[in-house]
Amino acid sequence: MTFKMPNNARDYFGNIKDLKFLFDWYYFCVMLGLAKKKIGNEEEMEKEYFMDSFPSVYLGVRDQIIALLIDAEMERRAIEPNDRDSVQKLILQLIDTFSQTRLNKQGIELLNRYAVTGMNYINDSIPRTTSLDLFLLHYYKVYRRIIEEQG
Repeated sequence: MTFKMPNNARDYFGNIKDLKFLFDWYYFCVMLGLAKKKIGNEEEMEKEYFMDSFPSVYLGVRDQIIALLIDAEMERRAIEPNDRDSVQKLILQLIDTFSQTRLNKQGIELLNRYAVTGMNYINDSIPRTTSLDLFLLHYYKVYRRIIEEQG
C-alpha cells in the first residue's frame, strides 16, 4: 500500500504519446503539488494503489522527493528551519528508513495528497494534448511560475 493516482490523472495523461509509465504521471503531479505546498483531498485519489515502491529509475531522486515533502510540510505547518526539535519531530513523523520508500504511512498519504493538488493544477493550467513535447513545454512554464511565486 503506497502510491495512489489522483482521480483524473489517467484520463489526462492517457492520451499523451510516449508517456505511458504510470509513475511518470504521478511524478508530474507530485512535483507540482510539492511546489505549491498544498495538500489535496483524499477523496480525489483512486482507491487502489498503483505501485508499492519507487521504480528503479526513480531511486536516484527518491531522497530529493522526500526532502521536498519535508520542506513543503515545514512551510505548511509553519515550522522554522532553525527549530531543530520541530524539524526532527516532523521527520520522525514522515520517515521510515526501513521501508522501501523511506516513508511511513503518514508520509505516503501526504505525498499522495500533494499529487492530487498537482493534478488539479495541471488540469487548470495545462491544456490537454497528445504531444509529450508540448505537455513538457507547458509543464516547465507552470512549474517555473509556481517556484517564482514561492519566491
